[in-house]
Amino acid sequence: MSNQNQEKCENDVELLHLLKQGDNVAFDKIYNLYSQKIYHNILRVVKQSDLAEEILQEVFLKIWDKRSSINVDTSFKSYIFRIGHNLVMDLFRRAAFDRNLINRLAIESNSAFDNSTEDIIDFKDTQKLIDEAIELLPPQRRNVYLLCKIEGKTYQEVSELLNISTSTVSDHIVKATKLIKHHIKDIHYSIFIAAIISKIN
Repeated sequence: MSNQNQEKCENDVELLHLLKQGDNVAFDKIYNLYSQKIYHNILRVVKQSDLAEEILQEVFLKIWDKRSSINVDTSFKSYIFRIGHNLVMDLFRRAAFDRNLINRLAIESNSAFDNSTEDIIDFKDTQKLIDEAIELLPPQRRNVYLLCKIEGKTYQEVSELLNISTSTVSDHIVKATKLIKHHIKDIHYSIFIAAIISKIN
């Protein structure tokens, strides 16, 4: 190790000792040393400056909150970058339950992948997803859907066959179609999330 690197390590350790004691000046110096590198590393993944800035602030909030447990004998750089990585992972996990967030990420992150979302989804057997969704339908609704959409019967024919009104047949078809579309959409979101996480692991 060169004298310059050794001096830098010693200075970092000294800063960390001061940080562990709650020294605000040491915290500011650590922020200045690492914030830009961490920010650009996060931005490379999330592709949005406002999200990257939010995560960056979370990183340093965690550093401050956990300052007393920092191990000065291990690499602080690895430690702080690992915190950033974990927070990015948390963001994408939250996106699975937040449609607005995943839509933002989908728009901004397309260029980060070797394949587009559509390409990833094309590898899936859409018919299998439809079949799975049909199995989720209540028995009567499933029966109506199969008769109309698979066997090609008219609403009137199904009405007479099952002794229900045509409006009831229509209601079953509308609700069945809605559930099937939601099921496929949810699976596609899951595929997209898995693709994102695989890229940042």
